[in-house]
Amino acid sequence: MDLSKVLKERTNAKIIWFLRESKRGYSEILKHLNERDSGKVNYHLKKLISEGLIKKEENQYKLTKKGIKYSLYVDSLQLKEKYPLPVVLVAIIKNNKILLAKRCRQPCKNQWGLPGNEIIYSESPIESAKKEIKTELGFNISAEKIYGVYPTTYREEDELIYHVMLFAVKANVKNIPNSGKATGKISEYKFFTKNQLERLDIIPSNKQAILDAFSSSKKIKIQDL
Repeated sequence: MDLSKVLKERTNAKIIWFLRESKRGYSEILKHLNERDSGKVNYHLKKLISEGLIKKEENQYKLTKKGIKYSLYVDSLQLKEKYPLPVVLVAIIKNNKILLAKRCRQPCKNQWGLPGNEIIYSESPIESAKKEIKTELGFNISAEKIYGVYPTTYREEDELIYHVMLFAVKANVKNIPNSGKATGKISEYKFFTKNQLERLDIIPSNKQAILDAFSSSKKIKIQDL
């Protein structure tokens, strides 16, 4: 069973929300749901138990570790709340030039920016940075540090299109050519001097992170929205 379908179901979500507060008895759950059909409620409780999201102990229901884990996504699946997407950006500087990648898909198609990708569940920004460069450029990096955090929103005609948290990582790569082809969402990469940046069509959210990479110190820079 697809867990996203289970958590999208309104009654299942209401039970999960209720059990996030504390373990509950059956009568409490029935009252919270304002539901008279005990058969319907039993169906949903059994479904959540079978998926390993809740369990019954001494006539009370509580979230399992799996339930706690996936309860964090209920609001998003119910479209009640959406959360910023964590993304890593990787800054590689060689001979006072910075590596930029040209995107070949939306968003920001044909614009230049730091190579990067979404940070998936269980990954640190450093782990994500290493995987991104290996997957799309084919090189191994030695990641030095996170040098900046850049909360970013993008709107079109007052509509919020995306909200991301950019974690910028400065890294080293040995024996990397000055330019080359790439795979995935990047068509090519190339090194540029700081002065050459002015003539490039750069992804707006990347501009400050690119400039900071040239002068990043030990202190992490944090950008406000």
